[in-house]
Amino acid sequence: PSVSVRTRRSQSLNVQDWLQAGELDVAMMQVFSDDVKPDDHVIFHDSLHWVKSRDFVVDLSRPVPFLSFDQNCFYRQWGMSLDLPADQSFVKVLECPSAAGIQSGVRSGLGVALLNGMHVTEDMDILENVFPVPPGITFVARVNRKSRSAPVRALISEIEGEFQRQRRMTAAE
Repeated sequence: PSVSVRTRRSQSLNVQDWLQAGELDVAMMQVFSDDVKPDDHVIFHDSLHWVKSRDFVVDLSRPVPFLSFDQNCFYRQWGMSLDLPADQSFVKVLECPSAAGIQSGVRSGLGVALLNGMHVTEDMDILENVFPVPPGITFVARVNRKSRSAPVRALISEIEGEFQRQRRMTAAE
């Protein structure tokens, strides 16, 4: 068939906007697990964690340095909207569009960040009982209502299959 494929990459909130504007046929994105829609194709579930370097000491009597993706990152929006005790706050010290950049900032001891489980590494501490527990996240393929063609269905099927194969291979190791 006459099919063309173009790829755009950005924060999930941007991708959702592009899908709603009809600029995309399929959006691969993360959403909070409570925001999965009935028509979404669930690729996999993950967890969201507060993380820091092993050397970084969280001092809640001072504004806590916060590393985040850009302003259109729903992790950041959730973290910055928390109803913290009056004597606690965050101060943004690093804004970076890539997970690798946030990981590097965390490892360098710049502060705390919200990362999904896929990006948490063994050299990071997961903070528990310090800040509110983050919601679960789900990776989904969401299809534009006007784009439910056979090629779109085939693409989603291939993506789902690839993630299932990768998960099986990881589980077997």
